Amino acid sequence: MGVTLIVAGLAVRLHISAAVGAFLVGIALSGPLQERAHGVLRPLRDLFAASFFVLFGRQVDPRNIPQVLLAALVLALVTAATNRTSRPTVAPEDVKSMLPVCSVGFGWWWRAC
Repeated sequence: MGVTLIVAGLAVRLHISAAVGAFLVGIALSGPLQERAHGVLRPLRDLFAASFFVLFGRQVDPRNIPQVLLAALVLALVTAATNRTSRPTVAPEDVKSMLPVCSVGFGWWWRAC
């Protein structure tokens, strides 16, 4: 993790994105070091994901929800329909058999969960 921070700092000094520097370090990691880094960073990933949703949720004003509810429902239906129709063409049957089946409210869907 220290190498990633150093490279990210150098990237900022060179006026490029720190994410680009961290990405390059991630590409350079391989083998046992990669597995160890993955194990160490997984809790941080989960913490940052939870923090993102909490902070994002705190910025939502519930009074604005009715104004965007119809658009959100239409987008959800389009997403569900395209997911259902594109899955057979994108993922071959042998790949689908390896994915777990999850219930997401509207029936059974193939998706990695």
